[in-house]
Amino acid sequence: MNETTLNIVFVGDVGVGKTSLVNRIIDNKFNEEYVPTNGVKTNNIDYRGESVTIWDISGQEKYKELIPRYIKQSSVVFLIYDISSKTSFKNIPNWINFIKNIENKNIVLTGNKKDLQERKVSKEESEEFAKKEEILFFEISAKQDENIANLFYDSIKELLEGNEKEEVKLTNNRGFGRISQDKKDAQVILRALEGSKTDDDKLIDIAGKRTHKERLKIRQAYKSMFGKDLMSDLKSDLNGNYKTTMLALFTDPVEYDADSLYKAMKGLGTDEDTLIEILSSRPGWYINRIKKVYKEKYKKDLEEDIVGDTSNNFRKLLVSLLQCERSRNERPDKDQCEKLAKELYNAGEKKLGTDEPVFNKIFVLSSPQELIYIAREYNKLTGNTLVTAIDNEFSGDIKKLLKTVLYVLISPSEYFATRIRDAIKGLGTKETILTRVMVTRAEIDLPKIKQYYEKLYGKNMLEDIKDDVSGNYKKLLIAIYNQY
Repeated sequence: MNETTLNIVFVGDVGVGKTSLVNRIIDNKFNEEYVPTNGVKTNNIDYRGESVTIWDISGQEKYKELIPRYIKQSSVVFLIYDISSKTSFKNIPNWINFIKNIENKNIVLTGNKKDLQERKVSKEESEEFAKKEEILFFEISAKQDENIANLFYDSIKELLEGNEKEEVKLTNNRGFGRISQDKKDAQVILRALEGSKTDDDKLIDIAGKRTHKERLKIRQAYKSMFGKDLMSDLKSDLNGNYKTTMLALFTDPVEYDADSLYKAMKGLGTDEDTLIEILSSRPGWYINRIKKVYKEKYKKDLEEDIVGDTSNNFRKLLVSLLQCERSRNERPDKDQCEKLAKELYNAGEKKLGTDEPVFNKIFVLSSPQELIYIAREYNKLTGNTLVTAIDNEFSGDIKKLLKTVLYVLISPSEYFATRIRDAIKGLGTKETILTRVMVTRAEIDLPKIKQYYEKLYGKNMLEDIKDDVSGNYKKLLIAIYNQY
C-alpha cells in the first residue's frame, strides 16, 4: 500500500447532507433521521490499496474556524449543496472564496438530494456555474444511492492513479475496502484526543486490548494518516502515571527498556533496582538489541554509562551480563555441574572471605538448566541453598543482583510476582516498577505471574492493584490485566 494518504474534505451549509453522503460512501447506509455534525468527524477507508481520509466538517458557523487546517491538508474538497435549497446554492460562491483564500484546492461541486421533487436549483444552472469556476460538478442522491460511485470514481481516481477511465464495478462498498484494524484504531484514537475533553475510555479500550506489535502499527498509521505523532499528542493530552503507562504501551519494548536504563542513570544518583531487573531478566539477544537502540537514541555506549555509574563487584557483574555469553545448553552435564557447585562452595562458605569472580563467572555463563542443576548439587553438598550462600557471602547491590539472576533463571514468573508485590505493598506505590512489569510481561507470562502472586501471598493480584492505584491509571492497568 502506498504510504501517502489522500485527504478529502466535505464542506457546505448545515443540512445539505454531507454526513449522509459520507455514510453512504463508507458503510453504504442512509439514516432517515437528521443528526447534525458537531465539529469534525474523521473517517478512513482503503480505496484500491490506497489509504483515504475523509473529514466531514459541520456547516455550523461556530465550527468554521476549524476548516482551514483541514483544507490545507486536503487533496480535494467536496463542496455540497442541497438542490431543494436555493440558499445553500447561493452560498456556494462564498464557500469557494473561503476555500481559495486558504489554499488553491481541487473542488468538486456536489448537488445532493436529487431524489426530491421540490427542486429549487436546476442542473443547468449548476453546470453553468461549475463551468465558469472550472470545477467538477455532480448531482447525487445519498438517500437513493444515485451517482455516488461515479462521483468518487471521476474525482478521486485521477488524483490517485492518473490512468485512463475504466469501467467501475459497483459493489456494496463500491470498491472501497474497509479500513485495516490499525488504521481504524488510529482513527478512534484521533477522535478520542480531539475536542475539549479526552475520551479516556476509548484510549484505554484500544491500548489495553492490543499487542505490542499492533500498537506500533497503530502509531505508524496515526502518523501516515494524520501527519501527526501519536506520542506527542498523548503527552499533551494525558498526565501522571496514566500518561507514563500509555506511552509505554505505544513504545517498542526494546526502546522502552533502553529508555528505562537511561533514566536509571541520568542525573544525580543511580536507580540500581532498574538496572538489576532489566539486565538480569532479559535474554542475551534482547540485551544486544537494547545496547544497539541505546547507542542510536542517546549517542552513548550502555556499557560505558554503567561503568561510570556503578562500582566494584556490582559493576563487574553488570558488565559481564552485558556481554550476553550465557550458555544455551538445555542438557546439563552432571559431572560438570557438580564440579561448579564445589567451586562455588570453595569460593564462599568454605573459606574466609569470598572469591567473587567465581560467582560472577558461574552465574553469568551457565544456562538456566545448568544453574538449576548447580543449585541442587550445592544443596546436596552443603545442606544450604545457593540463596543462603549469597546472603552469607555478599551484601548490598551485588547480593541483590546475584539473587535476582538466580531467581529469574530458575522461576522468572515467580520473580515478577514478587516485583508486583514490592511495588504495591506498604505505604505508597512504586508506580515505575508496577508499570514496567505490567507492560513488559503482559504478553510473556502475566497469567503465570497472577498464579504465583496468589500462591505466594494468598491474594488476588488484581484486587491488590485496584486497592493501591486510582483514576485512569487504574483503569488502564485493569485493561492490561484482563486481556491476559
